[in-house]
Amino acid sequence: GGYGFNEAHLLYNFGPQRRLSANVTLEYGQFYNGTRTGLSASRGRVQITPQLLLEPGLTLNIVKMPEGDFTSTLFTTRATYTVTPSASALVQYNSAASSVNTNIRFRWEYQPGSDLFVVLTDNRDTIPTGFPELRNRALIIKFTRLFRL
Repeated sequence: GGYGFNEAHLLYNFGPQRRLSANVTLEYGQFYNGTRTGLSASRGRVQITPQLLLEPGLTLNIVKMPEGDFTSTLFTTRATYTVTPSASALVQYNSAASSVNTNIRFRWEYQPGSDLFVVLTDNRDTIPTGFPELRNRALIIKFTRLFRL
């Protein structure tokens, strides 16, 4: 079955026409037999140069329950450098999963509607001390070709 919680939300959107923008949300409400306070910044956008764009995001949940309190943090950032070809990277830290995930994508549109993608993903465990240990890694190559009849 499902669970229903009463919550209050306060939202503010910083305009996307600015060099720095984001949607900010503050939430407070029930969470099972306790309360949850949440703060998030989504659709963040920081234009460094016309070609370089950063897209940070943050989700913070502070939960208070009779059984014990906990905090969950999810931080993401995507960097996009746009030229032909283009490259982008997403780095994500998740405190609940004790992991850092990286996704690096290279895209080359060699003719209109036809692309070559090279993607490297990396997942690391942040529990051990020192540099995060590798959990999983993949290299994916995707080639598309548009045929017109």
